[in-house]
Amino acid sequence: MKQRFTSEQAFVAWVESLYDRCHQSVRVIFLRGPLGAGKSTFARAWLRKAGIQGRIKSPSFSIVETYASDALGDMHHIDCYRMQTIDDLRVMGIADYLDDCLLVEWPEKGFYDLIQPDLIVHINVIHDSVRDVVCESCVPFDAK
Repeated sequence: MKQRFTSEQAFVAWVESLYDRCHQSVRVIFLRGPLGAGKSTFARAWLRKAGIQGRIKSPSFSIVETYASDALGDMHHIDCYRMQTIDDLRVMGIADYLDDCLLVEWPEKGFYDLIQPDLIVHINVIHDSVRDVVCESCVPFDAK
């Protein structure tokens, strides 16, 4: 499924709608796209919809930000941009997170070797605030 968004508000509304349709069957989400594409925006909207209140920080420097959701349990927003190899992920103790809900930015840095995603979201920058988003489901649900 491919969608085009011309504003952050429309993109966030779509993420919230996607959450409503599939959060029961989606535990692992891989977020792909260039720097500034909207991966963290997707993660924030998903976490917010899961009931996370307060500040939702980007894990750009911390690598992992963990949140407790009444609806879904522990949720980890992971940014692998600074990781070089799968061994970097192992050294940081990534195995401790694999049974929980995951939102993973830059999964191509080794996450594909660790766990199978339920959903892969590709975000492509077209121009300024215009984004094309391709949502690839690995579990059954209505992604429209």
